[in-house]
Amino acid sequence: MKLPEIDIGLLMKGDLSADVIKDLTYALKEVGFFYVTGYDSTKGLATKLLEFGEKFFDLPDDVKNAISIKKSKVYRGYVPKGTDVTSNQVDVKEGIYFGYEAEQGKEEQELLMRGYNQYPPNECVPGLSDTVIQYMAQMTSFGGGDGVDDGDGNDNDDVMATTMVKMMMGIGPHTDYGVFTFVLQDDVGGLQIEAKDGTWVDIPPSPGTLAVLIGDVVEIWTQGLYKATRHRVKNSQNKTRYSAPFFHQPSAETIIAPLDIKLPSGFESPTSPPSPFQFGNYVHEKFKSSYAHTEQSDTKAE
Repeated sequence: MKLPEIDIGLLMKGDLSADVIKDLTYALKEVGFFYVTGYDSTKGLATKLLEFGEKFFDLPDDVKNAISIKKSKVYRGYVPKGTDVTSNQVDVKEGIYFGYEAEQGKEEQELLMRGYNQYPPNECVPGLSDTVIQYMAQMTSFGGGDGVDDGDGNDNDDVMATTMVKMMMGIGPHTDYGVFTFVLQDDVGGLQIEAKDGTWVDIPPSPGTLAVLIGDVVEIWTQGLYKATRHRVKNSQNKTRYSAPFFHQPSAETIIAPLDIKLPSGFESPTSPPSPFQFGNYVHEKFKSSYAHTEQSDTKAE
């Protein structure tokens, strides 16, 4: 299978030449995946982010647990190994979730996933918070400018974009909730996507690139023309894998429903679209379901 590379620098400059459109259409329709190049301005940030990930996960457990995700109404913070669930299986990984900060002084909005990040003390990982904020800002511009069209023709600045730095040994097959996921990988590898014939294809790290996966929202918007990328990470027994996926998502208030677009002649949607839903509530319920077993165990312990 050809793994396409798209020069995102050209797209950001407005280059919609026939070759670029052809490559992007092939990637979205036939593969469900592509690499992006041409993001020179973030290479330094990307390197720093992975370095900070290593430093954070090397911290003592009590420092990491002090910012546990269980202390956040909006699911921000540290995720200990054995906490996350994917496809009804507990993942073998550690992680830390970040998102855009709510306006200072405003109360967190649980159902819309708006709130505040949790960071370790600055002396533990100096510069972590600044790097996370800068990286999210850069990646948001790659994912669609200052925001994602909310379906009503309005570019909404309140994008639910999140970064998660992960120390990963393995994660089960799944698709992502949002629009696109930009995956920054180290050199260990392990990411795989499911091809149309059901086989699993390796997505090896490629220097100077990000791996891009299609999310559930794109599949709904296009009525299945561009399907969400089913993917997994193989368990690495010998080396720890670090990655930083950036989830580019619609605003919390966006109502997700098929877009009024012209589909190719003869195309029939493989599945019936779900009823329209508010994206923020949808993601909140997904997170709540993923961590329900942890909350239940904590309650029993008390």
